[in-house]
Amino acid sequence: MEPMKRYRSVLNRGFSGVNPVTYGNEDCEPGHAFGYAVREYYLIHFITRGKGIFIRNGIEHSLSDNSLFLIRPGERTYYAADKADPWSYIWIGFDGEASGGLLAEAGFTDAQCTGRFPRVRHIFEEIAEIRDQEAATELLLTAKIYEFLGRCAGAGQAVRSYPGYHAARACDFIRTNYASRIRITELAELLHLDRHYFTRIFRQEQGCTPKEFLIGIRMVRAAELLCSGTLSIQEVARSVGYGDPLLFSRIFRKKYGVSPREYRSGG
Repeated sequence: MEPMKRYRSVLNRGFSGVNPVTYGNEDCEPGHAFGYAVREYYLIHFITRGKGIFIRNGIEHSLSDNSLFLIRPGERTYYAADKADPWSYIWIGFDGEASGGLLAEAGFTDAQCTGRFPRVRHIFEEIAEIRDQEAATELLLTAKIYEFLGRCAGAGQAVRSYPGYHAARACDFIRTNYASRIRITELAELLHLDRHYFTRIFRQEQGCTPKEFLIGIRMVRAAELLCSGTLSIQEVARSVGYGDPLLFSRIFRKKYGVSPREYRSGG
């Protein structure tokens, strides 16, 4: 095998969540080493063939094909290809404010920096095939990083089931779908929960019932739309989930003490 290293050009788009900064692949020469050194970003190497060693915090990890190693920003690390069977790998580097938390959710805690991941091999092979210097390059790389993190998280964690988690999912669903008809029974079914149990844990976590939370979200948004002055009362009602303007006006008055029309006029 002829040694080969191929860098790709990445435009730093500054994506806030996960932001790719480098990618490429290398067929290493026997004994080829890098380090000790530090990086400014997260860097993952996925080994496609051969073997080598990775040293972090004084601990040496022997790695082979379908394994990967993660380098975190500021970590002092060393890695080297085997002299008899040197490794080939695909790498991708990224930063972004969500990166550390997402890596932890995917199982890469401070103590976990290596592992065998044959189930994600195709993701890295697809990364290596992404053409650089194209309009979609960075978006495609970002999508692959998220896919990698999702695959690892999905394989390593049981389905979450605790009151705060269910309440948070319900709140996010309501915030996104308040303009649609939402039945609390259907929301409980969506979360695979008994309606009464769901209502109880929601009140425990949020201090109100799911219905009260929904009405609160709708009324806040209705007040914002009324202040904008561009929609009719009927359109505002429809935009926050009420097909009946009279019902909307009654609930709005109960919340704010004035009718939607009076609220708009500053009354």
